[in-house]
Amino acid sequence: MTSNWCSIVRELNLLKNKGFNFLSHCLKRIGDGFRTRCWQDRWLAGMVLRDRFPRLFALETDKEVLVGVKMGTSMVDSFRRNIRDGVERHQFLEMNSMLEAVSLSPVQDRWCCDLSGDGEFRVKEVRNIIDDLFLPSYSDSTRWVKYIPIKINVFAWRVYRDCLPTRSNLNHRGVILDSVSCPLCQSSEETIHHILFRCDLAKIVLRKICRWWDLSWQDLT
Repeated sequence: MTSNWCSIVRELNLLKNKGFNFLSHCLKRIGDGFRTRCWQDRWLAGMVLRDRFPRLFALETDKEVLVGVKMGTSMVDSFRRNIRDGVERHQFLEMNSMLEAVSLSPVQDRWCCDLSGDGEFRVKEVRNIIDDLFLPSYSDSTRWVKYIPIKINVFAWRVYRDCLPTRSNLNHRGVILDSVSCPLCQSSEETIHHILFRCDLAKIVLRKICRWWDLSWQDLT
């Protein structure tokens, strides 16, 4: 179980480094309010009250107070002193105005993720965002040569798009590897250009092919 959570955290951090903060789209949907922290969790208008109203948070004596507890009494009961005029009063009035739209219900609080703004979570939306971040896109059309086998066409297409699972590409996609060096020569990073043209073994194979087809050898590096 611990290993699964570590994998989830690692993937979330990878997405965040790529520009997609999944957790920023997650918030608590309030039911009875007894599983959500009033100041610390994102539950009201997609914000954390601690950050939105820092002066009021500084007055709070119970920093972990639950929404159900806070809304079951006066909002100022757990403050260490009365609210003063100025910024504190302004923040208090603004927070009270927002809380007027909140009503508790006899169901449990739950987490939800809203990417579209309609209150519904869809796996397809997450998949599309991840694909846009990790999968390359090209505007030029695919060219097939009908005189050669389809598997050769597909291989050449993947080479052209740099979509082969080289160690360099796997590393960029977050796959943990012992090394990104070419396992054949250990002299350079295993990129598509290296394994096809620069690796010593690749050069030997190309020379033999050129000799077989009676072609002059040219170093393509």
